Amino acid sequence: METPTTQPTPSKEWQELKTKIEALCDEQEKIYQPQFEAIFTALYELEDGQRVIYNTNGWNMGQPLPDKADEGLIAQAINKAGFAKKKSIAEGFLRYANTVIKGKRLQVEMALQNAKELTPPQPAVVAGWVFKPFANIIAPMELHSTINKVVADEALKGVFDSTTDIADESIDVLLDELMMAEAFNIPCSLTHYTEELKRYNLILGQNSFFDRDCTRLLLATLKEAVLSLKEYTDQPNRLKKAIADIVKRFDDVKVWGIFFQILVLQGLCDMLERLDINEGESGYDEAQAFYNWLIEELCKKGWWFACVSSMAYGDGDLLRFEPLCAYLMSTTAGQLVQKALNNDKTTDTLSDERADAQQLPDELNTDRANKYFEKAIKAGIINYNKGRYGKEANITKAQLAYFLEKVFCPNNTDKFPEQALNILFNESRLGKARGANIDNKDGKPRGYERIDEVFKE
Repeated sequence: METPTTQPTPSKEWQELKTKIEALCDEQEKIYQPQFEAIFTALYELEDGQRVIYNTNGWNMGQPLPDKADEGLIAQAINKAGFAKKKSIAEGFLRYANTVIKGKRLQVEMALQNAKELTPPQPAVVAGWVFKPFANIIAPMELHSTINKVVADEALKGVFDSTTDIADESIDVLLDELMMAEAFNIPCSLTHYTEELKRYNLILGQNSFFDRDCTRLLLATLKEAVLSLKEYTDQPNRLKKAIADIVKRFDDVKVWGIFFQILVLQGLCDMLERLDINEGESGYDEAQAFYNWLIEELCKKGWWFACVSSMAYGDGDLLRFEPLCAYLMSTTAGQLVQKALNNDKTTDTLSDERADAQQLPDELNTDRANKYFEKAIKAGIINYNKGRYGKEANITKAQLAYFLEKVFCPNNTDKFPEQALNILFNESRLGKARGANIDNKDGKPRGYERIDEVFKE
């Protein structure tokens, strides 16, 4: 039985766009050849800016697109990859590149059409963290894994004072220095905080939320904030202004700015929560007043993240937020924000929501998927940990693609939801792996028997 929907019947324009996009996707799959990967690698080596044009695994719809592929640059890439004399590969790649660009343009049109026709979505819940946008989500934003040069040179200029070399210090040096801080004339440390960020895979882990460049920037900014705390301990108003100025510098950093602001403020809160000072002792009242101010500022940023800024997030972005949201749900400020958003729900209710975080995104959330994902986890084929799905180490990518095909395309009639699955499992080109299986004599990968066992009733 189909679930009743409150969405209006799609218009003729929407249906036409959908048909065009599906036709282009089919064409793209037919054109694709494995040799294209070497040409893409060569293309990005020649001009890294080409990545944003051809990346299809989460991309920024606000990114300007050319009318067509740069034939001259592509010719250089084909030659560099060693396929200049392979006419079918060379012509196929150029056609494929133009198909990607055309497809992206159609998706932008579709997003704008959605904004006109669709009613606002239900609030998304990620690791217990509820997003309540104030308007429709129009287009997903690409979450860049690094702070690029433009951001570093323009949006973040002034983060570091010209008289300090903090920006040039290594991650290891910064971690060591954050072990020895001082607040309100009492020795303290940010070690607990940085270890928590590691535990939630926000920094310094495999596929962490922040890559090493972002991590170094975060730690360096924390060090600057800690130095301000030491310098202005006896000047509360000047201290608040110094911290506010540090945080404000990230205001113009699109998407990523709010994450830095939250984690810098949270770092100071975490440090003060572990400050060895008791009520009645010298500095206690000042420390408590500053902590209260930090919590208030942090709640404002948390509210912005959950409500206002979430207008720019798509489903793929929300998946990327799971480690951050899980961590925020463990903090005082995060729980205060969510309690307000959930109309004063109790902590027990919030815990129940966290336990339900394993729910699949809407596009993939079917009874069949839930049933076999659970069985596959028990069978040791896939795993779920801290808001992330992944294949087990002894499972090949071909086996994973075969499993997902049997889940979502049991009769080979449904469209394989490649992009959503790539994001869910943090993989690339699962559709290509699936195609390689189909090309095998029996249409199955090596070790298929283990996958087939999951589907036996």
